[in-house]
Amino acid sequence: MKKFFIIFACVLALGMTAAEPVPAQEENCNLRNMGRGVVNVVTCFLEIPRCMVYRNCEMPFWGLIAGAVDGSGCTVMRAVTGVTDILFLGFDYGTAFNQSFRPYVWDSRWLPPVKTEVEK
Repeated sequence: MKKFFIIFACVLALGMTAAEPVPAQEENCNLRNMGRGVVNVVTCFLEIPRCMVYRNCEMPFWGLIAGAVDGSGCTVMRAVTGVTDILFLGFDYGTAFNQSFRPYVWDSRWLPPVKTEVEK
């Protein structure tokens, strides 16, 4: 069990260093992308509670069900992109991640944007 916590701490530290802003010329570093892949494989299960919280804020009760389904799909997608990053040695062509599916689960939206009085 102690080895598990040491490995988890190392993966988390690798992910935190991978999440730091980098200069434009180093943006597509293969080692950084492989680290992103390892972190995404380890943390992919966090998509389920993230989506449940997000959807429940939009529509209570039914949002939990919709969020669990949405989170399951996002979990699979995050795991697949993580394995792909590892297998292809970090070569990234910029097709997997966008504004709605961010590179790390903690970069994604956990709560919907707040609507102002004018938008309501």
